[in-house]
Amino acid sequence: MTPSQSRGVRVRSVVPDDVASYVALRREMLRAEPWAFAASEDADVGCDEAKMRERLAEPGQALIGAFEAQGAGEALIGAAGVLRNRHAKMAHRATIWGVYVTPRARGLGVGAALIGAVLDVAKSWPGVDSVGLCVSARGQAAQRLYARMGFVAWGCEPGAMVVDGVAYDEVHMLRRLA
Repeated sequence: MTPSQSRGVRVRSVVPDDVASYVALRREMLRAEPWAFAASEDADVGCDEAKMRERLAEPGQALIGAFEAQGAGEALIGAAGVLRNRHAKMAHRATIWGVYVTPRARGLGVGAALIGAVLDVAKSWPGVDSVGLCVSARGQAAQRLYARMGFVAWGCEPGAMVVDGVAYDEVHMLRRLA
């Protein structure tokens, strides 16, 4: 994937040197919006630097980051992952996971750039013809973004997650790539 530049934000693959920044962002997302992610900080692979370095090397998945110039370096302000289904009968499908943009960078097109980048990755995998995702019914802005990016809601799972005794529904969405 070629890096892209938009509004001073560079969208590119997360590489091993970025893992510590990703782990910090992952912890932020799980703390800030626990209703949006099935993972919990204490048991999440995304919160373990060694496991994340291993994951980055695995075929059939990608982690894309949105990086903002900061001093002499970059700050990770958003991320999205995509995973190709590993079952032979379902290898035509990919799933987007872990989409998050830090609050101060929302409304600037970062989420759309991340989704566009993970869709490009999925399109590059031979035979992949659709990409799915799940989004909390509470995440109205995220649902609107996904709809603008061509995703269609096909169902709602009541009480898909329970956080601190509160049940949250999840909306299932799909985009055909053909």
